[in-house]
Amino acid sequence: MSKFTPASKRNQISVELIVWVLAFATVVCVPGIIYAMLKNQHVNIAREIENIDKEIIVCEQTTEYYESKTASITNRWAIRERLGQDKSNLQIINLDNVEYIQVDSPTRVASHHR
Repeated sequence: MSKFTPASKRNQISVELIVWVLAFATVVCVPGIIYAMLKNQHVNIAREIENIDKEIIVCEQTTEYYESKTASITNRWAIRERLGQDKSNLQIINLDNVEYIQVDSPTRVASHHR
């Protein structure tokens, strides 16, 4: 026998078997990879939504803070108290001196001028 004799057929893997193994591996692995990618994307979006919710809460709290601060500053009684502390010359207007004007045509009012 020569050194270069072909190996027996039973020890060789056929090309068909390799193709079937690769096809099976592809069918089994690709859905798992796609699932992992979609799950990762889902987690990232959930984190982003959570961060946006936190920002909304902070903005709402800031808005409430400034609204309460504005309400306390523009309160009629608070203004009177500050004027008294500043020793202002302003006096309370008697309601008999107040004149109410009704506008017949709102388009003639300067603020509604087009």
